[in-house]
Amino acid sequence: MSRLTQGKRFDDIVFPALCAHRGLSGLMPESCLPGFAAGIALGADEIEFDIRLTKDNRLVISHDNKVERIADGTGIVSELTLSQLQAMRLKAPGSEKQWQVTFATPEEIFAAVGSACVMNLHFKALGEGTSFAVAEMKRLVYQYALEDSVYFSTSEEETMQQFIALAPDIPRNALEPWREDLDIVDYALRYGCKRCQLFKGVFDEEKVKRAIAAGVVCNVFWADDEETAREYLDMGISVLLTNRTDLLIRIINEYRQKT
Repeated sequence: MSRLTQGKRFDDIVFPALCAHRGLSGLMPESCLPGFAAGIALGADEIEFDIRLTKDNRLVISHDNKVERIADGTGIVSELTLSQLQAMRLKAPGSEKQWQVTFATPEEIFAAVGSACVMNLHFKALGEGTSFAVAEMKRLVYQYALEDSVYFSTSEEETMQQFIALAPDIPRNALEPWREDLDIVDYALRYGCKRCQLFKGVFDEEKVKRAIAAGVVCNVFWADDEETAREYLDMGISVLLTNRTDLLIRIINEYRQKT
C-alpha cells in the first residue's frame, strides 16, 4: 500500500523508469483502476492512459474508439454516454471472461492514485472536442494539484497547438507523428516538448542520441520482455512503456544500480 500513498513528482523519478501502459494490461483489463493500482504497486513510476469523449461530452479512458475488443458491449465510445459505458464490464487480454471492473474516468484515476505516480496522458483524435478535452483535463490537473506529475501527449500537431494555447504550463510529450516530412525529434523541439515517445520498430540509436543531445527525455512504446528492454535501455531510453511491469521491474532496478 505504501506505493499507492507516497507522493510522486517529475523530480522523484529515477531513470530508467517503467510506465505501466494502460495499467497492468498484459494480465488485467486495460485502463481500469485496479490495473493502474497493480502497475504502481509492482514498481512502475508512471502510468499511461488514453482520453476520449463520450456522447454526453464526458471524459473517459479508452484506447479504442470501439468497445468490442475491451468490453462486453458494442458501439463507438463517442456515440455512447458515460453511464452506458460504465454499465459494461471490461475483459482481460485474450479472454472473453468479464471482470467486475468498468471504464474509468480521468478524475477517478486522479483521485485514487494521482499522488502515487507520474501520468502520461494521451489525447486520442478528439476532433472538434479537442479544445474542450484539453481545457477540462487542465482543470482537473490543477484541481488535484498534479501539475508537477502529469504530462500531455499527442501525435497530432493540431492537438499539440491546443496544449500550448490552453495548457502551456503542463509538460508535453511528442508521440510519433507518422509523417515523412516531420521527424519525431524535430516535432518535439518545435513544440517545446520535454519528452518524445519513440515507437517500437521505427527508431534507431541515432535518433535517441539526437533527442538526448537536445535535452529531450526518450520514452519508448513498448517493451514486454527482457531482451527488448535491455536493447532499449542500452540505447539510452529513459522510460519503457510496458504491459508487464511485473516482468521488467527487476531489469529496471538492475540498470539503476549501474548509474
